[in-house]
Amino acid sequence: DAARPRTGALTRPTFYYESGLNAGSRAGHCQPFRLSYLGFGLEGVSDGADRAAILERSLAYFDSPRVQFGAQFSPDTVDDFALPGERLVYTVTLRNLSETLTDTFRIGSVNSGWRSAVTTPTLTLGPCQSAETVVTIDAPADAPEDAVHTTRVTAVSLNNPAVSTDFVVQHKIPGRILFVDDDRFYDEEPRLLAALDEMGLTYDIWKTGWRSLDGRGSPSAEFLTAYDIIIWYTGYDWFAPVTPAENEGLTQFLAQGGRLFLTSQDFLYYNLDTPLTQKYLGVLDYRESFTPTAVLAGNNPAISPQLAGPEPLDFGVYQNHGDGVIPAPGSQPFFWSGQDIPVGTATAGDWRAVFLGIPVETLDDTALPIAMNNAVGWISDLGDSTFAVDRRVGPAGQPRTYTITLRNATIAPTNQVWLTNTLPAELALVPASLSGGAGYDAAARQITWQGSLGSGAARVFTYQAVPDAALPPGAAVTNTLSIYYGRHQLRFERTAVTWTDAPDLSQSSLTAVTNQPYAANIVTYTLRLRNDGLTAADNISTVVNLPYAMIPFTDTLTASSGAVTLANQRIHWQGDLIPGSAATITLALEREPAAVFERIPATAVIRDGITATILRENWLDLAPYSQYFPIVYQE
Repeated sequence: DAARPRTGALTRPTFYYESGLNAGSRAGHCQPFRLSYLGFGLEGVSDGADRAAILERSLAYFDSPRVQFGAQFSPDTVDDFALPGERLVYTVTLRNLSETLTDTFRIGSVNSGWRSAVTTPTLTLGPCQSAETVVTIDAPADAPEDAVHTTRVTAVSLNNPAVSTDFVVQHKIPGRILFVDDDRFYDEEPRLLAALDEMGLTYDIWKTGWRSLDGRGSPSAEFLTAYDIIIWYTGYDWFAPVTPAENEGLTQFLAQGGRLFLTSQDFLYYNLDTPLTQKYLGVLDYRESFTPTAVLAGNNPAISPQLAGPEPLDFGVYQNHGDGVIPAPGSQPFFWSGQDIPVGTATAGDWRAVFLGIPVETLDDTALPIAMNNAVGWISDLGDSTFAVDRRVGPAGQPRTYTITLRNATIAPTNQVWLTNTLPAELALVPASLSGGAGYDAAARQITWQGSLGSGAARVFTYQAVPDAALPPGAAVTNTLSIYYGRHQLRFERTAVTWTDAPDLSQSSLTAVTNQPYAANIVTYTLRLRNDGLTAADNISTVVNLPYAMIPFTDTLTASSGAVTLANQRIHWQGDLIPGSAATITLALEREPAAVFERIPATAVIRDGITATILRENWLDLAPYSQYFPIVYQE
């Protein structure tokens, strides 16, 4: 066994396992006994001399004289945050460790720039007695962000001035970015923090904890509003993922222009009908615990094409309580499930927020850093910046046009911005085509620019680059742009992908037509697949995820070509499309009358077997069902 001494106890470790946990301890200081405890069997110690030595040390401890001098603060260290201008008050206990003598202790603090005071400069304590004192520390109002300060309070014995003990307090002034570790049971934060480290971010960590002495508890609203950006994850916590007090703190944070990335399954069960959810996270409604098993990038330009998916979600030890999300008008999906509903939103106003109703840590080690980079990048000052290529598919050896658009948010101050675009080996820049003021280093194959962008300002750069003529059909050319700005020392990426000599189904569409303009009873969905590429798409696999609350008329299912089936509220179509050809799939469904406004999503997931998955979405905004009766009266 491994045993941890109780806080404030005088029990001392004597042995450690290789893991660093306590393997043995001794007790009896200031007690009428002496005790030696081993968490392992003494007979398991393989060497006889070692067993004898352990016994000898234990017996020597039993026979040792009582302690004459000593002192101890409890706690002896504190690692805390401080807001500029804040007064911090700590109650600490000083214990006289002498088992035989009464002692007087002189208590004082070392002045190191922050004003501090001790309420009781001397304490007289009998053998093994203890008493409390209060230490007050004032953080300067002009303390710079990210500053770290240490205060040391020392108690010195008057019986023996060589005996002293320290109470050490380290304070950290908030920086600009905060990571809130608000999980329960299972710790997944190392993977999330590794992704933030990969972005080169400097951030503070606040651990809420859920067991006694396991964390700091909930951060105050005042503390949260000291930051610009907050990344908050609740891990496996469907008991209290975000408490009412935390909800209020995050609401105040976003109301003052904050930026939030919140990843939390079952958050909406507790927090749906709150301003935080409805206004700031942009969630109109949700589908509870529908157990998503994959995500897709969808059509949000902030999400890398590398996450086109489906990207599997591995819940591991977690139970799957992932929620589906209906974005409010003005909000956009951030990740779709592999079914008919998004699992997250991206919302901006005088704030910016990304919310995921799934644990982002269920993505694998390849997808997770990209997802974190995309989410944190989107909530940043430059989050609306884009990187696009003019053609999804084109011939090898023919130029593509790339467009970089840097946009500084209107809620952001003037920013110093750097861009770096290192061209992949498959691309050759057409030097004369580079516009917008960027430079090109041929040896490094890098396009670079740095400069200032005012609030709400944008800057556009374009260039042409030619994919290597020797590339085989279906080759993907992945081009990555790195954007950095100084205010948050934040670097994120945007990616553009083009394919050589491949099918192109990107102009496919999913539409819905109702049989009446208001409370529709019948809705007809039509998927039109088009191949505008350069080669045939053989054995296309397409799934249309139909609204789960509608009833399909199975005899209305038609397809102009290919094989089509209907099962489990999904249309499955497989077929071939030569360049320039199209296929149309239709189905009528019945909507059950509803007494409330409904936003109903449907998706088509299209896979041609060569290029990345394409997701086409459709939203129906349906008014409540209503019926009007004639008025009959008699005079």
